[in-house]
Amino acid sequence: MSSDRPINNPDSDSDDDDAIIGYTKDNGNDESITQDESNMIPTKEIKISFSELAPQFTNSQPASRSGSTSFINNNITLITNSKFKPDDDNLIYGKEYVIVGLKIGELLMVKGQYSLTIQRGAVQVDSVTFHSDPENSIHINAAGIASLPLISATQVTDREAANDTKNSENEHLFSPDYKSVVKITNLFNGLETIGNLFPPLKNIYPNWTTSEEDTAQLDEFEKSFFGYSFKIVLNKSENLGTMVLKNWKNQLDSLCREFEEHCATDKQARILVIGPKNCA
Repeated sequence: MSSDRPINNPDSDSDDDDAIIGYTKDNGNDESITQDESNMIPTKEIKISFSELAPQFTNSQPASRSGSTSFINNNITLITNSKFKPDDDNLIYGKEYVIVGLKIGELLMVKGQYSLTIQRGAVQVDSVTFHSDPENSIHINAAGIASLPLISATQVTDREAANDTKNSENEHLFSPDYKSVVKITNLFNGLETIGNLFPPLKNIYPNWTTSEEDTAQLDEFEKSFFGYSFKIVLNKSENLGTMVLKNWKNQLDSLCREFEEHCATDKQARILVIGPKNCA
């Protein structure tokens, strides 16, 4: 997922990744960093112990997936599809986009590549809050090889930051029944054709070149997304939604504050995140 305001969810499977350390100059042949520049790069160790933050599992058996969520020892909830019931009122289809009205407690799991614009209120994308702004669209790359971002309705935290976009197309979604309104727009950049180069990857993005036999297995809702660069994952699936535990978020917030402090002093700060984003 990429945007002007990137969303990162670091995770680690190794005991070696016990801390995030400031990026330092390699003593090898890297001539692109001068001695003066290297002195500006912070080498302070930021103490973030992921071994303490990792969720504890006592049952080695895989989670059973039934419905939109699955449970591991009643501790970790895995989300495998959207918590959203589409109808003629809350879902609008455009030629290059769809508009969705979200109620309190609803969330979307969207697979593919798309541009997300908040038209009303605020939403959380993987625990990060974004307010409505017609001039700010978030570009998201949600491939099936990693966990998928979750988009949920949330409370506006700053009224001055919210800039709603109400028009004849979405005005019925500004009723008290809905909390947030989002517009999801096509984003084609060539990655959707990666299956032409390497067939085993043909399904990491929505694949509309499937055989008639595969197409026959799709329901009407899935077929309605033919031609878009994305699809809403409505039914339970093999995909998992990105999960950010509260204690993880606290540590990420601490890391962001460290970064902002370095930026305020005009010092270079580099953060290295190792590993893909995953649910746990």
